[in-house]
Amino acid sequence: MRTCVIPLRAGSKRLENKNVLDFFGSPIFTYPLSTARQSGLFDKIIIACDKEYEDLVRKSVPLNTSFNTEIIIYIRDPENSKDESGLIDLVREVVSHFAIEDSIMTILYSTSVLTTPKQLIDAEKILDDYDCVFPIVFVNHELTTYQNYYVYEEDECKYQAAYHADSFFTFNTKVVLRKNKIILDENGYIKLNDYQTHAVHFKEDIDMLKIKYKIREFCKYENISW
Repeated sequence: MRTCVIPLRAGSKRLENKNVLDFFGSPIFTYPLSTARQSGLFDKIIIACDKEYEDLVRKSVPLNTSFNTEIIIYIRDPENSKDESGLIDLVREVVSHFAIEDSIMTILYSTSVLTTPKQLIDAEKILDDYDCVFPIVFVNHELTTYQNYYVYEEDECKYQAAYHADSFFTFNTKVVLRKNKIILDENGYIKLNDYQTHAVHFKEDIDMLKIKYKIREFCKYENISW
């Protein structure tokens, strides 16, 4: 069983309703939803939303049945939808409700507009060697430690710091639940560059995300490597 969960939590403090903001005429979460469908990886795509978003989600989810994937709109427990709630709480809830403990799951952020089907596929390809895989962006520091960045070994004698690209996690559900955390001790990663991801916290981030999205679409049109 392969499951994709797209969390739509209301109550964002820094950017109100960021998970359903208009993005070139459509709610922003419909972009990663389309990416998940196009990847062909998933048996189920679960849009885990708060009750207040239910009507918007039902109106926005495409009815195209050309992809062999079940799309489920799931109203999440308000207790697991608070600002202080962690993703692991949502994973535990979804696994319990749908009885899918023995599965591969991808948590795909609702604002991950720049995520591509290939990135999701590449992450799953290496999952056999790890319990969790996620995209990262290397920073220009060859350090053994750097604030809250993750540190990865590039070769036998060089270390580079990197940060998690706020877009998705793919993991073995049973292991994550047993260890009660998503980012584990031994993780796999796929490398992205700064143009392939952008975290959304403030309005300015939405503006930058639109610029990067337009650049990507131009590159696709001009057949330029992205």
